[in-house]
Amino acid sequence: MSEEYSNDSVTDVTTTGWLQRLLGSFVGALIGMLLVIGSVVLLWWNEGRAVDAIRALDQGARQVVEANATAVDPANNGKLVHLSGMMTARAPAK
Repeated sequence: MSEEYSNDSVTDVTTTGWLQRLLGSFVGALIGMLLVIGSVVLLWWNEGRAVDAIRALDQGARQVVEANATAVDPANNGKLVHLSGMMTARAPAK
C-alpha cells in the first residue's frame, strides 16, 4: 500500500502581488544607494588619511638629521635623528 502513494508530491503555490514586488524593488534600490554613498564616504576618509601620512613622511624626510652613532651631539637634542652603527648590549635582552 505504501508503494501506491510513493509517487505523490505536494506543491505549495504562493502568489506575490505587484505592490509587494514593487516595494521589494524600492527597498533593494534604497539599500544599494546607501551602500554606494557609504563607500564614497569611506573612500574619501581613507584617501585623506593617506594624504596626511604622505605629508608627515615628507616633513620628516626634510627635517631628519644624520648623526654619528659613536658620540652624542647636544645640538641634535629635540631633532629627528637618523643614525646607523653596530649595537651591543651589556646583558641579554629580556
